[in-house]
Amino acid sequence: MSSAFDIPQFVPAIYSPSSQVGLSSYQNDGFLSDVPRAWVWVQQPIYEQPKPTIEASTENLRVVRLDYALTCPDKLIVEALAASPGSVAVLREAVPHLRKAFGQTVILQLEAFESDEGYILRGVAQMTAEAEFPEAVLDTFKSEWWLANCHRGGASLVFDYEVANALRLA
Repeated sequence: MSSAFDIPQFVPAIYSPSSQVGLSSYQNDGFLSDVPRAWVWVQQPIYEQPKPTIEASTENLRVVRLDYALTCPDKLIVEALAASPGSVAVLREAVPHLRKAFGQTVILQLEAFESDEGYILRGVAQMTAEAEFPEAVLDTFKSEWWLANCHRGGASLVFDYEVANALRLA
């Protein structure tokens, strides 16, 4: 029997603040047996993103270590990579572009931070004090590759530089 609520792939639902999932109350030919707190439309089916396994997280850590020196605990890097699975591929693809911009001998580091909004991965090109115009070098990397690919890493991935022994004597 059809009713006013027969919309393909949608069902009326009751949302309760105590649960995060809308509970369908499609009963008695479309009439509710109780009064809902709030009406929401829930698209069916609802899919959850699969959680990365320990093996996948360990493999991601191994892959990232091929190109980056880790400057924080492994556990934090694993959690950050699990929260942003696309970051692993972006980090790997960025290596030749970072080396092109900063030089083949640049040391690449990876660190992770946890914030209220989630995790942040920071790829760092470690430069020597002799490096000229590091801001311009970073701008070159950004314009030649990063700006076209930054959406793939989301807001959780950033690239920066640091200058080791930054004190120069004139």
